[in-house]
Amino acid sequence: EPVAVDIGKGMYKSTWGIEFVKGSYVQLHKDGLWQGLIPALLTSASPSDDFRTTSADHYKYMVAPGLKENSTITCWYYWPEDKSKVPSERVLLETDSGERVASIKYDREQQRGLWCLMDKQGSVYQFEIPKLQAGWHHVAIVSKKEKSEPHQEGTRLYLDGKDYHSHERAGGGPMAKRWLKDGLFIVGNTKAGDCPFGLIADFRIYATALAPNHITAMSTEEEVRGDHRTGFRSHPDSIVRKLADMDAVRILALRLDVPDCAAECLRALGSLASYGPSRAHIFGVCGMEALRLLHSPHSMIKRLAARLLTNMA
Repeated sequence: EPVAVDIGKGMYKSTWGIEFVKGSYVQLHKDGLWQGLIPALLTSASPSDDFRTTSADHYKYMVAPGLKENSTITCWYYWPEDKSKVPSERVLLETDSGERVASIKYDREQQRGLWCLMDKQGSVYQFEIPKLQAGWHHVAIVSKKEKSEPHQEGTRLYLDGKDYHSHERAGGGPMAKRWLKDGLFIVGNTKAGDCPFGLIADFRIYATALAPNHITAMSTEEEVRGDHRTGFRSHPDSIVRKLADMDAVRILALRLDVPDCAAECLRALGSLASYGPSRAHIFGVCGMEALRLLHSPHSMIKRLAARLLTNMA
């Protein structure tokens, strides 16, 4: 099973991020999920219905036939500080037949990464990505087919809101007139479980090609509805960053000497310590107290104090 992530490292609005490790993945659909035919109203189906009986009825899907090339896949993913822990390949999406539709290949020596995307014909295209700082990053894969705008057709990769495939440049880019492979079966790993993608949050599949301004707004922590920005901050670390801005560390540290409160305060401080800029401040305020609590007679307090110190390190 994917590993649950502590608040502040994987919390995204009201949902939890998950970390894929060896042997863990999420199966999207037993027959493979076709991005352009996302099933609608699945919860209203009767118990006797299944995907095999509904797959022929396009009216039960969110879009009509003819737009099946249009889709958008987005998620936040976490890039660790210790690059030695980054595997040589991290697979985000795989088909039932084992084709790796979206993955990252990483060269530890050169600290160079490549996003690899597969088109409908099975050809793989590579996009070199910059040296990533530790923390959360946003990726969006947009596949679009639009007869009225043929120069925009194909697949684009956006990383932190930047378009790494511009169809307007000479030659049209590597995936102009190329659409992302269909039949997605697994998220977060391979069926063999040997290429875990790591920590992700808010994985989404849209049965439409999102506009660039929508992608930019998502990657800059702000949601949009229609053509309007909502002002809602949507970065996975938004909660813990808000607590850090309010200097919650000092308030929590005041209650570490009260056994009834100490466990919960240590839990919250440990989550705050997952946010890099807070670590030195936390140690300065309550680092010595955390070391003292390692010798507490209460096992829960000892474990949470050790977790806090580990996160600060």
